[in-house]
Amino acid sequence: LIYKNGRLDGVLPPATRRVYWRGPVEVRVEVLDIGTDYALTRAHAALLARPAAALAKSITGFVLAAEVEDNHIGLLLADGELVRTLPPGLHAFWRFNRALKVEMVDLRLQAVEVSGQEILTKDKVSLRVNLSAAYRVAEPVKARGELGNFVEYLYRTLQFGLRQAIGTRTLDELLGNKGELDRTVYEYTDERIRAHGLVLDSVGVKD
Repeated sequence: LIYKNGRLDGVLPPATRRVYWRGPVEVRVEVLDIGTDYALTRAHAALLARPAAALAKSITGFVLAAEVEDNHIGLLLADGELVRTLPPGLHAFWRFNRALKVEMVDLRLQAVEVSGQEILTKDKVSLRVNLSAAYRVAEPVKARGELGNFVEYLYRTLQFGLRQAIGTRTLDELLGNKGELDRTVYEYTDERIRAHGLVLDSVGVKD
């Protein structure tokens, strides 16, 4: 990091050299070892993640900045490998010699709708069913590592649970105890998604 008269003026990438005249401008160099720890300190992140226009031109492509919102968590991937989780706040990392990416995971309660399911009851009556469910991501690292798309996995699990619950009951049984249908789908789904870091909050057949 190159400082001129106490102010950050630029960044020299690894294996580069620059020569400055000694004179009225005080030049100071701060050398950082980014071989293993390539996260910027909070002070450096404040300067380089949102740089002034003059500084931004000289560091384009050098820094990956990620702002994790409240009730979210960030997953930092380096060269395709998940290396750490990022709490809410501003984070910045040196890009040199590595491919970096940050994926955001929302930890708040989320809703999913399963609509227009055509299902036969045990006594061969065709029903068109709409289902609503609420879930949250309890273990983001586990969910990302084990499921390619956890929302799609949850959707399909709800579908299968709904088909099993309706297909094993007659129409009269379903109409006589709608709460039992919700409980059956909930238990079927929650058992399967909890093993992958997701938690089901509620399930309800709307109509």
